[in-house]
Amino acid sequence: MTAPSNASSELSCNDLWNPIPGHSLTPKNVAVFTTTQVIREGRPVLYVSHDLDDGAWQFHTDDESVSVKDAMVVALSEMIEIDPSLTDLHDLPIGWIARRIASGIEWVREPKIIEPQFAQLIDQLRRIQENLCDREVENLGEVLDDRSDPTEVFRVLDEYPATFVYPPVRYEEELSIIHLHESSPRRIQLSIDMPLWSSEEGRSDLEVHVWAVFHEKIWQIEISDIRVP
Repeated sequence: MTAPSNASSELSCNDLWNPIPGHSLTPKNVAVFTTTQVIREGRPVLYVSHDLDDGAWQFHTDDESVSVKDAMVVALSEMIEIDPSLTDLHDLPIGWIARRIASGIEWVREPKIIEPQFAQLIDQLRRIQENLCDREVENLGEVLDDRSDPTEVFRVLDEYPATFVYPPVRYEEELSIIHLHESSPRRIQLSIDMPLWSSEEGRSDLEVHVWAVFHEKIWQIEISDIRVP
């Protein structure tokens, strides 16, 4: 969605949302998206999005019953007046979101991976797991980028005394994903710890660490380490 801007072409520092070097300046009178639950009912802002497609800002509560009819467009300055702690997010990059469980709690920031991107990533990670279990060296090489050596991966796995099996259906809930860098709005780089499963242990102590880069609409995945944390 695209937020209409009422920003003047000449702005003083007082008109800007906490300007800092190296970050784009957001006029305080720019229009942003929120809901009636926040503005009229006084619900706390627990979810903030700095949208990837158009740079618009969204401020929402955690009410899952919110619908399109509840949407409102207000000035950024009004949101800051309602909740001054929102100024902590003045440098939230485009394509990122911030969450918290309650007012006064520290914000947790993370890149906003849209559903098709995330589904594609999970599919590739599952294929890696299945190829490791089936010892498919050639197929594993097709899923990984050129920096990964499938032969070396299997050599390390052979040293671990376990029989590896397919992961559970919802194994993505067990992944540890950390955002590393965003060199542009459409380039996402992640560090992922991916646990393995074995017939002896269930969830194994052994983990595969991968670097995942989303660029040119595809995920490039490199296995960087296999380890017991």
